[in-house]
This record gives sequence, structure tokens and C-alpha cells, in this order.
Amino acid sequence: MYNNVKMVHFEPTQMCQASCPMCDRNKNGGEVNQYLKDESMTIEGFKKAFSREFLANLKTFFFCGNHGDPIFAPDMLEHAKYVRECNPEINMFVTTNGGARKPEWWEELAKVVSFVSVNSEMFAGLPSSMVSWSIPKTALGPVVKASIIVSVSNTV
Repeated sequence: MYNNVKMVHFEPTQMCQASCPMCDRNKNGGEVNQYLKDESMTIEGFKKAFSREFLANLKTFFFCGNHGDPIFAPDMLEHAKYVRECNPEINMFVTTNGGARKPEWWEELAKVVSFVSVNSEMFAGLPSSMVSWSIPKTALGPVVKASIIVSVSNTV
């Protein structure tokens, strides 16, 4: 039925630690948009939404976010592992501000995704009250060692 679909852009969560003024998650960098909830898709919901057959037919899978950062989804690593299990040849991308998770998590992610794009440049010039990093930026080391980061900007 969906054999012609070759690419998916998926937003696994509405959670994020940043309060970027241009983001729909909040009101001009302030309080969180009341219409959004800090919710994420579970691995069970993900498997229900994306069958093995559907994923096996894809060429590319993007974990991105318009209202959240994918790495804040509690089951994001399990999502990525499931995609890779269903389609060993798929190109899998993660776009993030890189502001969470421990090195061990990044190490596991580096084993299953094709590319990680970390862009914290959007935080340049923002008051520190708008950005909360829960990890030191050095936690991204395992991803750098695996040579899967395609862009890193750390101007914060």
C-alpha cells in the first residue's frame, strides 16, 4: 500500500530543554505553549505506527523536531534500534541541539544511526535562562569517535 514511500520525517516528542524565541513550543522564549504537551511516542506506539514491512521499504528515516528535540524522547534509542533492525541498509539521521543524554547513550546511538547533526548555534546570544544543558557537551564524544556527526556548531 505504501511501497512508494521512501522517506519519513518523524518527530518522536514535544519535549525540549530550550526556550528558543522563534520556536512554537513556547511564547516568545517564555512559557510553554499551552497547546503542546510534554509527551513522546512509546516504543509500543512506534511499532504500531511503523510496521516492519513499511520500514524495510524505506531509504531514509529522519528523527527531527519542530516542537521537541528527538533525543528527549525516552524511547528514542529503542525507536532507532527498531528501525535499524527492520532495515539494515536505511540511512538514519538525527537532528538535535545535543543538550541531553549521557556518553553511554550517545555511544549506543552511534551504533545504529547513520548521521547526527548537532546544532546549538541557535542558542548564540540567548540569555542563559532560555537554555538548559543537562550534560556537558563533551558527552558527544562517542558520536564524534564513530564519525557520524555531519555538523556541529557550538557557539554557545
